[in-house]
Amino acid sequence: MSDLRELDPLLVPAPSRLTRREGWRADHVADRRRDTRYAEEAYRLDVDEHGVLITALGEAGFARGEATLAQLRRQYGTRLPRLTIEDAPAWGERGYMLDVSRDRVPTNHFLVQLAERTAALKLNHLELYTEHTFAYRDHEEVWRAASPLTAADVRGLDALLASRSVRLAANQNCFGHLERWLRLPRYAPLAETLGCFVFEGIELQGPFSLCPTDGRSLPFVEGLLDELLENFSSRVVHVGCDETQDVGQGRSRAEVQAVGVFEVYRRHLDGVAAAARKRGFEPRFWADIALHFPDRLAELSADLVPVAWGYEPDHPFDAQAGALAASGRPFHLCCGTSAWRSFTGRTTERRANLAGCIAAAAVHGARGVQIAEWGDVGHRQVEPIGRLALAEFASRAWNPAAQPDPRAISLQVFGDESLRLADWLAELGDADRDLRAVSGVPEADGSPRRLTNATALFERLHPSGFPFRLPADPAPWHAALERLADLRAARPAVDAQLDAELDHALDQAELGARTGAGEPTGELPARVRAEHRRLWLAGSRPGGLEDSLAWWPRVDG
Repeated sequence: MSDLRELDPLLVPAPSRLTRREGWRADHVADRRRDTRYAEEAYRLDVDEHGVLITALGEAGFARGEATLAQLRRQYGTRLPRLTIEDAPAWGERGYMLDVSRDRVPTNHFLVQLAERTAALKLNHLELYTEHTFAYRDHEEVWRAASPLTAADVRGLDALLASRSVRLAANQNCFGHLERWLRLPRYAPLAETLGCFVFEGIELQGPFSLCPTDGRSLPFVEGLLDELLENFSSRVVHVGCDETQDVGQGRSRAEVQAVGVFEVYRRHLDGVAAAARKRGFEPRFWADIALHFPDRLAELSADLVPVAWGYEPDHPFDAQAGALAASGRPFHLCCGTSAWRSFTGRTTERRANLAGCIAAAAVHGARGVQIAEWGDVGHRQVEPIGRLALAEFASRAWNPAAQPDPRAISLQVFGDESLRLADWLAELGDADRDLRAVSGVPEADGSPRRLTNATALFERLHPSGFPFRLPADPAPWHAALERLADLRAARPAVDAQLDAELDHALDQAELGARTGAGEPTGELPARVRAEHRRLWLAGSRPGGLEDSLAWWPRVDG
């Protein structure tokens, strides 16, 4: 193991400019100097014969400088190298959105850790994606079993983040993805459909979206926003409104046939925007539906801010960002951690997805960039899988000119003084890459295509319903098993909790590989379930755990 003090500074994100000088300086509390010539988050850090000095415009800049200083202290201890760092972010907003509605609602302790990590990585925007997991006073039947976030929880997190110059934005889906509400008798009359609808070629059973032509839908949304928004000091609310593909297949069918699906969608979205505006909030929305009609983007309310999202390496960020830029409104781009619907992550796909997002944001002038972590199918991924993705995103969002340094991520994000863990996690995320390359929906001529939105190891255990074609030949599954065994033998040890989570990821992945190879799984399913329960309760609230565990009986035996 290298002596960390012998290495140049290992920092996440890499600073815009670092000049190291000869010699060392005993550490002490940093002095602060305000300078009005600096942008909001820009700073200069000097460690020299005079001491330690951070120069910045105000609190945000000082917070970013202190984050860098903390990383220097972690690497070098009480003697710091003499240096000057001049630094500023590429984008004014760099955000993270964590799904807290697919069963897993974090404990307050975890949220404190998340706040600290967000600030340490110099992100300045956090959202917790909510469908049914906020404790609305008059809607207990929706969240009763979910161990929801309370108003006090949100206010405490908001204050903690604000003290570190990070904004907590409100988030409540206000159109689609409301099945947890609409399947209950009290709310079912608001649903677009309680019957079948087609979603990306697959027949699903409703409910899913609010009916946009029902006069009760917008008042329902306004009631939620009235209660939710009062807990946030920021003036931003993400209202979701994505993937509403059932609209026009149920109660709004006649109106959609009369005026078109975009017009019906626009009316509801504009109504939600008006509700946010009335309460003093900037409304943001997922832009996937609107981007099907790029020539009509100007018809949306002027204060609606679109967020274009995509999670695959070939996602058309450039075309979408170009369309949004041409509409004349500010916009954001959102990539993904590629952690969900996996046990290991998808390293190759994630990195290409991130690169495309960052490049398009730079070319077309996005106001901000964001990364999302979803929890589909019981939020099975362990936290470190997404943490690596978050660190790589934070690095590129702050300084897109510098490639993320896996040694720095290992040390600063995971506390791994061997400097090996980030590279190991990246290898884990490609353990079934060869399988993924041939497991997607086949071409028209039957030739294989890449699997999307999942790893093959996960899809083998939890089929999505899409017509993917995983190999029947056991050989590639055996190859994945061999890679997992090699990775298990080479796993760096960091601390008990992190080690246990990574062993659990390996166990889940091994179960998928053994099932694909047709090998006996023995006690592995029982061990996976037991460890999933134990690790869940270490960082997540108990509500949702049984729903998450309910996926496993489908693969037992």
